[in-house]
Amino acid sequence: MKKIFFLLAFLLTQTVVSAQDGCGTPPPEKALFDYLEQIGENYRNNSQRRSNTEILNVPLYMHIVTSNSGSKYSFSTMLTVICELNAKFAPSAIRFFLDGVNYINDPSLYDHTSFQTGSQMMLQYNQSRKVNVYFVNLGLIGLCGYAFFPGQGPGTTLRNGGLMMSVACSQIGNSTLAHEMGHYLALPHPFDGTSSDPSSPISERITRSATDTVGGRLAANCIWAGDRFCDTRADFIGTRWSCAGNPPVQLDVNGDLFDPDESLFMSYSLDNCQNRFSEEQVNTMRHTLVGDSITQGSRAYLMITPMAPFNVITTNSSPLEPNNPNTIINSDYMFFKWTAAPGATQYLFRILRNNQIVEEVVLADTQYYLPTFRMTSGAAHTWNVRPFNHGYTCMAASANGTFRAGTNFGTSVRQLESEKINIFPTLLEAGQLLYVDVTDLESENLQLNVYDLQGRLLKSVAVFGESRHSISLDEFSRGLYQVRISGNGLLKNSRVFKQ
Repeated sequence: MKKIFFLLAFLLTQTVVSAQDGCGTPPPEKALFDYLEQIGENYRNNSQRRSNTEILNVPLYMHIVTSNSGSKYSFSTMLTVICELNAKFAPSAIRFFLDGVNYINDPSLYDHTSFQTGSQMMLQYNQSRKVNVYFVNLGLIGLCGYAFFPGQGPGTTLRNGGLMMSVACSQIGNSTLAHEMGHYLALPHPFDGTSSDPSSPISERITRSATDTVGGRLAANCIWAGDRFCDTRADFIGTRWSCAGNPPVQLDVNGDLFDPDESLFMSYSLDNCQNRFSEEQVNTMRHTLVGDSITQGSRAYLMITPMAPFNVITTNSSPLEPNNPNTIINSDYMFFKWTAAPGATQYLFRILRNNQIVEEVVLADTQYYLPTFRMTSGAAHTWNVRPFNHGYTCMAASANGTFRAGTNFGTSVRQLESEKINIFPTLLEAGQLLYVDVTDLESENLQLNVYDLQGRLLKSVAVFGESRHSISLDEFSRGLYQVRISGNGLLKNSRVFKQ
């Protein structure tokens, strides 16, 4: 616990510096630098160089926090960002798969004014044997994100640390997630230890030659200075910089001009400049995950969770119904259906009006019954689905289906009459019939539908007014079901639990 509070204190001292930089991850402690130096030595003498032929599958557990306004990080954006993360890590043969999403409906945890909130969240919500990633607002402390190095941060060994991401910097096209994931897998910034005093004898030097000592020059020190990687150029820029312009001019102790590498994800160049990890960085990340014949990887516990097989999704879904701008959907019939996408195990279903999300839900089926009416009566709406599975999140949303919202019956006379429909009992014992009593209504042609909690239609029965009906649910397994009677403006919903 002392170690955690020491790290928090250190992070807080970095706020002023990091307010312009975007990353709040401080330089590693000495123990991690020692670890990097040993891995680097083994890499350079070829004794423990990691092969990139075996794909390492790493589980992601995403925590999405609701803001005070009720907004939260877009699930669709998250799918694309995971796809982009895998593209960035593909040369490393490290692949991330979605192993869970946790919605935290506590707005007090959305806006962070210190690092303490993030640490408290990780202590409370971290899942074991997964990379825990949180999407919040870090703008009040001027950050895009931060991560904890292996062996540091809140939580026990199997749920240690994580990544805290600002929603504003976690959009499509950003590299912040790849940068912070690098920290999580033991990579420092290339300027760590150098940016504070680039001309110091102990800062990383430009030269990579161990014999470059003519005329009093100091030889290469990349094995024990800077980020400890000799295949990343010496860097001294600890603030964001653009590769399109001229970087600051700075000389090292030998009088050599720094030429930082803007292509590295771990640098502070702007996101559009970054496109790679160096080979030594890749070797270190893979070592962190799997270790070697001598030492265990410090995050080897991430390899304990196996990834189930998955198929790449190559064919998108198509909207079936409704799919006509003249189709009117009233509150008593809100049913959507689409074609299956081969390989998909889930679908992100969305209804939009003027490109604003009205409804968003993740489903395992190719049809959905919408349990509540949240649409604007008379307005045109579109809807689509985005197929995905735990290992493949790159398929875009389907083409849009269209419809027009009809009437939300609300508390009209017909809706009040619906209260005369009685569905009972709501707790069914084995073999017991479900009864629907409509004897207080005039003759009505109504439809009784039974759905599961994913909105799948399981059974449909015609019922009429001035009568009592009995329905058997014996063919259904134990569980909770939605029973809905509708027609002619009448609507009655009830949930029934079958024992």
